Parts: sequence; structure tokens; C-alpha cells
Amino acid sequence: GLAFGGCRLLVYKTPWTSQYLHLLGVSEDSLLYYDPNRIVHACTVLLPSPSPLDAATRETLLALRRAVVPAAKITANALPPPPGGPP
Repeated sequence: GLAFGGCRLLVYKTPWTSQYLHLLGVSEDSLLYYDPNRIVHACTVLLPSPSPLDAATRETLLALRRAVVPAAKITANALPPPPGGPP
């Protein structure tokens, strides 16, 4: 799995977040789910560079999903459907 030197990843809690991060080798105990009612203190913050996916359309993200799921050798039934309905 991926090691983050004791750091945890602050992520949104969606039905697919932990499943996709698991495919990347990120363990559940490395995740800290965003809660708008909590204040998070961090001594170090690492921010990713802007990505073209930041403004990706639903169609682009569905195409990415169709590429990732087979490459990970899992079935589409093992993942929740994307928001808005089936791919």
C-alpha cells in the first residue's frame, strides 16, 4: 500500500471514495473524512496541483471509471453506481 509518513488524507465521504482509494493501495485507517462541523488541525498540509479533472464533466469521469474498473480486475457490481444513475 501507499505510505504517507503518518499523514492522513482528508477526503469527502462518498460511497466510492474508500473503494477507489483502496484500489490505489490506500488503507481505510489512512483516511480522515471531511466533516463541515469539525475543525481539523494539521501541522503540515500538502495540496495537489490543479488537475484537469477538477473541472471534468460527468462524461469524462464516467469514461475514466469505465477504464479503471476493468484495469483493477473488479466487476462494476463491486462499486456503487455513479451519482445520477448507472454508467
